[in-house]
Amino acid sequence: MNIELVARDVSVTPDIQERIEKKIEKMLEHRNKDIPVRVLVSESRGRTQAQITLTIMGKDVVGAAEDKTVMAAFDAALDKADRQVKKIFEKVTDKR
Repeated sequence: MNIELVARDVSVTPDIQERIEKKIEKMLEHRNKDIPVRVLVSESRGRTQAQITLTIMGKDVVGAAEDKTVMAAFDAALDKADRQVKKIFEKVTDKR
């Protein structure tokens, strides 16, 4: 698993980083493990923004969300990205 974590104007503790990596690994556990994932966490105006970017089968998946805490923003962005990933894989299995 290739996870790149970028934090801008936010401090990400090792505990939060570990939780982020575990959740992404769980999302991609039944899929290709060599997918590069980029997680961007930033803060502006007292709100934390999280963006998850990955490419699956030539399609870009971007999940972005904004919330008060790092984990809340990340969880919301992960939910959005997970829905997109499932939709891509459902289309592939339906065509077979």
